[in-house]
Amino acid sequence: NTIGEKELFARRYLSRPEGARQIAHRFSDDLMELLTGVRGIFSAKLAFVSDRSGSKEVYISDYDGKNTRRVTFNGSINLSPQWSPDAKKIIYTSYIKGQPRLYMQDLKSGSLTEISSSPGLNIAARWSPDGKKIALTLTGKKSPDLFILDLDKKEYTQLTDNYSIDTSPSWSPDGKRLLFTSNMGGNPHIYMINSDGADLKRLTFDGRYNSEPAWNPLGGLITFTRLGAARFNIWIMNEDGGGLKELSSEGDNKSPSWSPDGNLIVFSSKDKKGESALFIVRKDGSGLVKIDPGPGNETTPAWSPYIKEE
Repeated sequence: NTIGEKELFARRYLSRPEGARQIAHRFSDDLMELLTGVRGIFSAKLAFVSDRSGSKEVYISDYDGKNTRRVTFNGSINLSPQWSPDAKKIIYTSYIKGQPRLYMQDLKSGSLTEISSSPGLNIAARWSPDGKKIALTLTGKKSPDLFILDLDKKEYTQLTDNYSIDTSPSWSPDGKRLLFTSNMGGNPHIYMINSDGADLKRLTFDGRYNSEPAWNPLGGLITFTRLGAARFNIWIMNEDGGGLKELSSEGDNKSPSWSPDGNLIVFSSKDKKGESALFIVRKDGSGLVKIDPGPGNETTPAWSPYIKEE
């Protein structure tokens, strides 16, 4: 600080030459926290699906699309990767055995565990904030319903029970409520429900198709996709359904996911040629940036939580 003649920040970072990018990210995180009081998101990662190999495989990259690394090598269809709260594992749905089953993969060791193989669907899985449970859509007796899987007990609890399609759950930061998409009112809309199945509320009433809700990690805001006249766009609203605002306008935009500081949203966008890429936008709709993890079509991005230094 030249005016106050005071040193604000000084730190030594040690790394091999190939770790220069990681050092730059760590420095940016530390500097951001010093200047704003909020930890930076530069060391956070993205998980997404790409078809660059000829099949839909899961990849991870830095937040800006660099240092892309392939996670799955099964040559099958892999969908909707999601991070564990400690950012050490991911879950995703895969058709390795024909039926869509849910798998958990350790990112360090590569070990793979099949965690849900109920008959029919095992899709749209999301980790609870404490990492002990997973909300997902299974084929119920009447229709696809929401269930909660206790990872320790390996027991399912049914959350919804109706003749509609209930999917795309998203946990509140405190783990007490969930958002989800359902067509119980006719067209698909966003609903909120307690984690014990009580107090069901409908949040959206406009638009022909509202889906893929994602709760801001700090609470207060929800992002989701809405079908307009001809394409999907990214929207944002308050927890009570008010304060609606459209954030995107070009392309067909889907699968929004919040940065761990709750300020940015990553999503996939398909252009007129049918090619899909990843974009980042601020929560006020400004600062739209395309990121490029490499060749292929990228879909269903998921921003990691903060990653702890090891």
